[in-house]
Amino acid sequence: MNGLPERLNGTVCVHLSDFHAGFGSMDAVYAEVLRQVDTISPDIIFLTGDYRDDPSTDPHYPIQQVLQQIKAPMGVYGSFGNHDHRRGIEGVRKLLDDSGVNILNNASFCTEEGLWLAGIDDLYNGQPDIAKALKDVPLDKTIIMLSHSPLLLDMVPDRDLFIISGHTHGGQIILPLLSPKIVCYLHLRSRFVAGMYSKGKARLYVNRGVGVTRWEFRHRCPAEISVYTLLSK
Repeated sequence: MNGLPERLNGTVCVHLSDFHAGFGSMDAVYAEVLRQVDTISPDIIFLTGDYRDDPSTDPHYPIQQVLQQIKAPMGVYGSFGNHDHRRGIEGVRKLLDDSGVNILNNASFCTEEGLWLAGIDDLYNGQPDIAKALKDVPLDKTIIMLSHSPLLLDMVPDRDLFIISGHTHGGQIILPLLSPKIVCYLHLRSRFVAGMYSKGKARLYVNRGVGVTRWEFRHRCPAEISVYTLLSK
């Protein structure tokens, strides 16, 4: 990363996305996520939206109990997803605030250690403002940017960003004659499915997510906890 302070070289980051609490029986999955995150013991944690998926579910259970246990020395930072807006954004905002998650919504932040972060509202169900999110960040440093939708990559190819996103679930259900690329393009109009992509100066990592939606299972597309190690150039 350009401009990464030497003291942050080797910083371990965990990225989680798409919990979709309230849809499906996910308690065992959440418990495994907590166990693995505790084992990884990251320095900082990023969450990229879609925390709730059922408007009738108490927003403080069970996902609040999960989020309250996700801790890291440098903090936990999150952005909003499309389902958060559909299920009630103020309830999700309170959920994150009460759980100790720092919300980056069209905003940027520099940690005490000197790591620049930015986050943007959901591109299609929220009120995204790229200019506002990036107006205070320096041009000579790589910025970690939280965006639920991976389509942000097409909008900022001239910026030195490492975008982390979710939204696609990696296709969630992989069938022999219906590839995840086809599923994600037809359903989400996204050619970004999972893993690493780049365009111009910007890079993108798409996380397959923790939870499920529409169908209560995954097939040949496991849930994901992404782990990044920051290295200075």
